[in-house]
Amino acid sequence: MPILLQMPIYIALYSMLNNSVELYRSPFVGWIRDLTAADPYFVLPVLTGILMFVQQRTQPVPPDPQQKMMMYLTPVMFTAFSIFLPAGFDDLYFDQYGAHLLAAVAPESRRQARATEGRDHQAGEGMMEDAANVLKTILSKMGVDHEVVASETDERITLEVTGPETGLVIGKKGQTLDSLQYMVNKIVSKKLGEGEGKPITVDAEGYRSRRAEALVEAGAQAGGEGQAHRAAGGGPIR
Repeated sequence: MPILLQMPIYIALYSMLNNSVELYRSPFVGWIRDLTAADPYFVLPVLTGILMFVQQRTQPVPPDPQQKMMMYLTPVMFTAFSIFLPAGFDDLYFDQYGAHLLAAVAPESRRQARATEGRDHQAGEGMMEDAANVLKTILSKMGVDHEVVASETDERITLEVTGPETGLVIGKKGQTLDSLQYMVNKIVSKKLGEGEGKPITVDAEGYRSRRAEALVEAGAQAGGEGQAHRAAGGGPIR
């Protein structure tokens, strides 16, 4: 029905393009030098057929095999028919199908983006809570008096352990802390799926930052001693 309502407009446009003296040999854009003549390189008919096919793919596939076949053959027949039409007529169809396709795709893309953003936000909040609960369970099994403070950034989740027994949580040179971090990451990633979610850092009373600062300071001191030794004419430090 919509096509039948538009047919008078298309017929009038076709008649105007065939009889318009103003548009005869009037350049339009690029390779189109005459809107009243057919596209010399068949670019617009082919592009219009492609847009028509893509637009039909966004619609539900009819269950009837004959209707399904007609849906796929219509763009081919229309492309062959458009080859002999004036370029102005092809340009009208190209703009029309392009606008329809954008109107159909843009809202769906925004809806999917909002849904994905919502799922990611919920997954991020759930992951932080799951990680904190896993760490609390492990520390309770160890019999450690503790408090766990969870925080999150765009890159990672941090679980900070506080309490009177953080020395037991840290262990010798942070080995127990590293083991706790490894276990929490493994348990949470197994629940979410391998490679999903953010990395989880387990810390206790700021131990990791203090450890990093101590290593930097030790490296700087070692570098200064080496420079002084070489300046004094000594050999390499072994």
